[in-house]
Amino acid sequence: MPRIVQPGNHVRVNRGLFHHHGIYMGVWEGTPVVAELAKPSEGGVVRLVTWATFTRGGAVEIVDHPNGLPLHAVVENVRRAPRWRKYDLFDWNCEHFATWCSTHVVRSEQVRTIVGGVAIALLVAIFASAANA
Repeated sequence: MPRIVQPGNHVRVNRGLFHHHGIYMGVWEGTPVVAELAKPSEGGVVRLVTWATFTRGGAVEIVDHPNGLPLHAVVENVRRAPRWRKYDLFDWNCEHFATWCSTHVVRSEQVRTIVGGVAIALLVAIFASAANA
């Protein structure tokens, strides 16, 4: 049975090579809105967008955090998110933002996976080079 999205839920939508993350904030003036971290070309700051803008018609998943904060605290964290902190792929991307709002931990599994994959590829290349020497 599908879950109903509630204000404070960490949500994500598949964008092909990556997932875009945000925090569902509820319905404001009749329109569902999501807090997201804009990409650098759009200012790289926290902003509110409509559900339609956030999803672009894609399927939305709710991201669960076993030790996450209560949903009302997540909504408050969006309001308290550091406005001075701009988008950075490795240190403060949309997943870092949504996870921080939900848990107070700055973390991106997508970045961890990419960095881990690059590290493994480098080690394989180094060992292959050493074996051929």
